[in-house]
Amino acid sequence: MSQELTDILEDFMVGEEDLPPECLLDPYHPQNHQFYEDLNHIKRQILATGNKVKPHKREAVRLYRTGMSNKDIGQKLDIGPATIAKWLNEPECKRLRALCDHLQMLNDGPNADHRKNILYRIAIDNTQKKPRVTIAAIQEINRMSGTYGADAGGSNVVNIQINGELFPRGKLDTLPETYESRVVDSADTKVFKGNLDV
Repeated sequence: MSQELTDILEDFMVGEEDLPPECLLDPYHPQNHQFYEDLNHIKRQILATGNKVKPHKREAVRLYRTGMSNKDIGQKLDIGPATIAKWLNEPECKRLRALCDHLQMLNDGPNADHRKNILYRIAIDNTQKKPRVTIAAIQEINRMSGTYGADAGGSNVVNIQINGELFPRGKLDTLPETYESRVVDSADTKVFKGNLDV
């Protein structure tokens, strides 16, 4: 049995049925959340499908999912690449691959593009009734994309980090000293700022 199927099987070896009812019915326990129910459902399907596939074909599916080519899988299993391609296109092997990919995506969660798409849908759905929600969603999309609006002063803030070993500090990196003087008038106080060199 492949390591992936072994890991899934070990997950189900926990004696859940021996837990007291108050633990099993706790609404705040993560295990009772829909996400974990979906996760366990997919794992059960992987086990059921994996049991229908012969061990050497399961190993070919596992190696294929690691990114190996049919030729490399064939060399590792001492089988021709054409046979590997045939195995991987069999209905049960294709189903096993699809289920494993689905489980991987469920574990990884939504990627950045998926999250942006969710925010985009929120923005569109709330355009008429809740424009503030739309604006907040668009701002979040901009943050994720690195597109920032102007700050209160009207300029974009750009932070630049320079490798100090490659570019050590020089005279241009030090700011000139400044002075501040106050001139007191009868009505108000005026503050003048400038460089000492002036």
